[in-house]
Amino acid sequence: MDGLNVAQELLTLFFGLFYAASIAAASWLSGFPTDEIVRRRSSASVRRFIISFLSLNVAPVILFLWAFARCNRVSLEIFIPPCGPGQFHQLLLAGSIIALALTNLGFYRIYVGVLVLCPRSFYSDSQWKRVLRKAKEKYLYNCEELNYIWCKCRAHLLPGIVYVLAPSVLFIILS
Repeated sequence: MDGLNVAQELLTLFFGLFYAASIAAASWLSGFPTDEIVRRRSSASVRRFIISFLSLNVAPVILFLWAFARCNRVSLEIFIPPCGPGQFHQLLLAGSIIALALTNLGFYRIYVGVLVLCPRSFYSDSQWKRVLRKAKEKYLYNCEELNYIWCKCRAHLLPGIVYVLAPSVLFIILS
């Protein structure tokens, strides 16, 4: 292997940045409750750990590996100023690679949407009240719990799915 091409470098750089941001943003939901799993053996904590691991670690890495392998076939050459023939396609392709790296945030939104859609499956009553209190402190929400759950689900789950699918389809079309 001779090294990374420009498309792979661009994907790796932005994927790493957004991957770290999505993991850091998920902390308020206590997604990786290893201490609770070891101490209490709570089934809700185990389910929360599994959904966190799958949606914040496994799914983004699988998408990254797929895109990284596909970028191996992509010839990306951007000249400044973009004035040559085919440069618009190259700029669109570079934009789609950056957007593909943003899918990390889409997976984060799906994760939040799933957790708030059915919180009793992932949290005990006291844990959920603590999460709601953190959310209200951090994001200044002042709404009833059911309204909060429905608003957060719509605000996260559906856009998250779009954030994952749209860049993936655009990248497939352009590459």
